[in-house]
Amino acid sequence: MFEDNKNLREHICSLLNLAAECEVLGAFGDFMLVESPVRDLNSGVISMDIAMPGVNGIEAALKIRSFNKYYYYFQKAIAPK
Repeated sequence: MFEDNKNLREHICSLLNLAAECEVLGAFGDFMLVESPVRDLNSGVISMDIAMPGVNGIEAALKIRSFNKYYYYFQKAIAPK
């Protein structure tokens, strides 16, 4: 799971871990710090925040796709005005 907002990342991970068929293998706030560890994860699905700083979710998915064929779920949190 890639989400730069720490609170949102923790909430989403908590919700996913409640499902018996889900296990969060890693939660990261910045793709640049975890490109190597992602190579070692054996994940079926990667959840990506589209608007992350540095490398956004779309760019990160393209990089990951070059070495592994995960399914991707993209999300974008919008703060209320």
